[in-house]
Amino acid sequence: MNALDVEGVHFSYGATPVLRGISLSVPLASITAVLGPSGSGKTTLLRVLAGFERASAGVVRLAGTTIDGPDLHLAPERRRLGYVPQEGGLFPHLSVAGNVAFGLRRRHREAQRVDDLLAMVGLAGLGTRFPHELSGGQQQRVALARALALEPTVVLLDEPFSSLDAALRVSVRADIVGTLRTAGAAVVLVTHDQQEALSVADQVAVLRGGTVAQVGAPRDIYARPVDAEMAGFLGDANLIQVTARQGVADTAVGPLDVAGSDGQGVVLLRPEQLSLSTDRSVGLRAIVVSQTYQGHDSLVDVRPEQPWGPDLLRVRVQGTTAFAPGTAVVVSASGPVTFWHDPGE
Repeated sequence: MNALDVEGVHFSYGATPVLRGISLSVPLASITAVLGPSGSGKTTLLRVLAGFERASAGVVRLAGTTIDGPDLHLAPERRRLGYVPQEGGLFPHLSVAGNVAFGLRRRHREAQRVDDLLAMVGLAGLGTRFPHELSGGQQQRVALARALALEPTVVLLDEPFSSLDAALRVSVRADIVGTLRTAGAAVVLVTHDQQEALSVADQVAVLRGGTVAQVGAPRDIYARPVDAEMAGFLGDANLIQVTARQGVADTAVGPLDVAGSDGQGVVLLRPEQLSLSTDRSVGLRAIVVSQTYQGHDSLVDVRPEQPWGPDLLRVRVQGTTAFAPGTAVVVSASGPVTFWHDPGE
């Protein structure tokens, strides 16, 4: 049994369809990231799951029990779901403890339960403070404690880290994800941040135009996207036109393993699959155009000396490696690649 099952869900705002037959399963005690660009339907899907909107077609089941369907729409407060909005949604006139207790049934609002929840999210001893006395990260932890108060089967997170600065976002995200895993709740995290989705989730569902374009483990969808558009959305992508014979495409950057495919098509080479050398004996000759330093690594853009594939190739190198613009290099590739046949092949 899954924590959550979504089957063929549709939703429209007036005459404008937003969700077009969404189907998705969320395993127990797992984290599913719902990733997509603006307008793809990810926040609307979360609102349907929470009960704020009613699906126009399809079924939503929570731990096997229908909570939304043709003849049933369970109110949000009757669903065993925790919900953390983007800005936390705390009551400014209530203390931290009061905000957390608000999520508890009246008979369960004992101080010890509130203290335990605050300790779980790393806010022990801060129950008497008010939201304006907390940092943005602390406010998100209070919102999480309130969501966990009723021991929900599923916790819904609506881009909860997007308003935090970069350094704080990473640390707060790690702490909150750790807390959720300890609590054993299943999580649906809506995000537009590809790195966030790939780094924290057990599975990623990518929405495109109101449908699930691809779902799978982060490593799988990054390495084997369903099409070139998906490849570019999930990260930097070098897309090369090739002809494959007996499972191998011979190219200027070396022979590429295309997993038994034959014919004309496009291969995906991630920047980390390419390497640079100043030994110009073997490989694709190119000139360095620019290098973007990112600390732990760098992205180097190079232009092939002879027309071949795209005008620029992007290569990931160690951060300690420096290539000045104008440096003559050769590019080579390694590892199996994803291959898509040309239409009609």
